[in-house]
Amino acid sequence: MKKYTILPILALALGFAACDDVELGTGIPVVNPELPAAGPDQVTVAAPADMPAVAQLATYISKGENVPVAVATAAEGWPEGYGFGASAQVSTDESFSSFFTVPVVVSGDKFAVDPVALNEGVRENISKNPVETALWLRYNVSAVKGNESIVLGGPDKFFGPTKLTVVTEAPRFIDQKYYFMWSADGNDWNQANSSEFTHSDNNVYDDPVFSQILNLSAATVGEGIYWKIFGENYFTNSDFSSIIGVTEADKNSAKGALDPAETQAAGFMKLSGPVEFRIDMDNLTYEYKQAIPNFWLAGNGVNGTSWNNGQFAMVMWTENYTNYAGYANLYGADQPEFKFSPTNAWNGDFGVGEALEFKTNPDTGVLSATGKANGGNNIKVPAPGLYFISLNYSTRDLSVTAISTVGLIGDFNGWAASEPMTPSDDNLTWKATVTMSAGNAWKFRMNNGWDINLGGNLQNLTGFGNPANLVCDADGTYEITLNLGTIPYTATMVKK
Repeated sequence: MKKYTILPILALALGFAACDDVELGTGIPVVNPELPAAGPDQVTVAAPADMPAVAQLATYISKGENVPVAVATAAEGWPEGYGFGASAQVSTDESFSSFFTVPVVVSGDKFAVDPVALNEGVRENISKNPVETALWLRYNVSAVKGNESIVLGGPDKFFGPTKLTVVTEAPRFIDQKYYFMWSADGNDWNQANSSEFTHSDNNVYDDPVFSQILNLSAATVGEGIYWKIFGENYFTNSDFSSIIGVTEADKNSAKGALDPAETQAAGFMKLSGPVEFRIDMDNLTYEYKQAIPNFWLAGNGVNGTSWNNGQFAMVMWTENYTNYAGYANLYGADQPEFKFSPTNAWNGDFGVGEALEFKTNPDTGVLSATGKANGGNNIKVPAPGLYFISLNYSTRDLSVTAISTVGLIGDFNGWAASEPMTPSDDNLTWKATVTMSAGNAWKFRMNNGWDINLGGNLQNLTGFGNPANLVCDADGTYEITLNLGTIPYTATMVKK
């Protein structure tokens, strides 16, 4: 299709001038057809009389009908023989600060949109929640005749808008609450053996993930328990005929597909103690894993403790029960040693199968090693000092990095270099004095690089991913103290 964009003044005054040329090799003049004037003021677009008060998109989809959204009226002088063409931008407000685009189905002077395209657009760009949502639509309009299309006023000229309220079609119903229920034999289901999932403050369609920490005793679990998922309505009414189970293939798996069909199987779980259980009620999937809140370290010297005295230090914290990290001051020998334990005791402790090989990065000067924490040997470091230790408990991937410097960096120094902090004798408390302005963003970072840093908030510092910057509240000179001796890590800012 050929598209012509008409400048409004020229379009109204002159239209497109005819252009004569000569066809090469024939000597016969070629006359391009003169297109009529069609300016942006020659059409108005308004809401149609048959626009629904609330468009239930599921109904339109099931009937295969388009949703009426506008009617176009041509002014006097509209080019003879030309009809309308259009596309629409869709937004939740008249400013159209954000929008998505849908094609418009034109029939005479009637504009309509495909309910499937509109449904997908709203769910993808606005919300998946199937509640009444007010939309504004504005239109690019063209004068169309055969393969000729004249865009009225250009691509940035819009007509309307019209307002349409819709309710989207959700792929499946999602309840407001769900419950985990277990059974010793897979046949006797009882509300007493249940636990409610928690959920965020978002609506369940935009955030369909529910989670909880189960804490079943070893005596309750025994050789294993059967489990299924209840929605709120079925749970409240003790309707045990509509429980959600798992596919037959996944019944013994810690990760798989939920199955609401009558042929569902009950899941079978052998884990006791803290277990994180997550369900996604949009994708109908589940996953559970041992939820160890912290790992403890035992060594000949770890953060003021010693295994010679049967002591353990809580060092490793987590945000997802998979990735753990922590700072440990290791000492007690020329080559300090340590092991991990999931409890404050010799219970399930582990180390490495092969010794770690520490290397110094030639570019940064940072000393570190990686390996697998999948054995029973002690983990040795080359010298006493502060170390950052990270562990992926699922894969047992282990990383140990020597911390030679801790510094402050941020707006107050142009993010150009770290302001060095001074450590305590045990390397667990670090201090520095800096001058900041209100609103200055800043962070702690280690080894003058960005591989290891701390941010978030002063009462709960985190180093996972890319933590948020800290922000100074008021102008002043501050003594900043970082505490790495307890979890969560904290810091203070004291105005001088």
